[in-house]
Amino acid sequence: MRIRTVTGLILGFALLFTTTSPAFAQDPMPIGVKAGLNIATLNISDEDNEESRAGLVLGVTFMKPLRDRVGLQVEALYSQKGAKFSEDGFEDTIKLDYIEIPVLANFTAGSNDRMSFHVLAGPSFAFNTKAEIRSEFDGEEETVDIGDDVKGGDVGFIIGAAVQSGQLIFDARYNFGLMNILDDEEDDEESVKTRTFTFSVTWLIRR
Repeated sequence: MRIRTVTGLILGFALLFTTTSPAFAQDPMPIGVKAGLNIATLNISDEDNEESRAGLVLGVTFMKPLRDRVGLQVEALYSQKGAKFSEDGFEDTIKLDYIEIPVLANFTAGSNDRMSFHVLAGPSFAFNTKAEIRSEFDGEEETVDIGDDVKGGDVGFIIGAAVQSGQLIFDARYNFGLMNILDDEEDDEESVKTRTFTFSVTWLIRR
């Protein structure tokens, strides 16, 4: 039910974003498809041995020029986050999957005949679609759902940079979570926040 609701919201948002602008029919906004790699970890208040988890990021990008060298970039992404922990032969992988909507200011820092350089900054709103722990020890594997222990939403802030050449955009960004995603009303002291480096490529299907 949660996934269907979030997917419906994203599709409705994308339709609204691309059709309600008065100038849209005369000046269609660029739209691109994005794919990349997340290097994710978790900032946990009582842990210091967390390792990064590699995951996928896939989605679409909508761009709207606002004025000279400044634009709005809104995305709808499927993003795999989490972390790994290893100790005494045990390996635990926390898998946190999100539908994520970054709303970014896109500043053009410079350009030439072949490419342009951009700085990205802005908030990101995420909706959890899966939360589980996979534990491995001595060849045995067990997966436990932890959806009841993780909040359904997260808010982060993104800073990054991008290079555009023709229809391709190469993007590197860092997303640091601002919320404690642990849903535990009995323990106010323990905190878990997402931390994610993302490297991606966007192909503009409409420029």
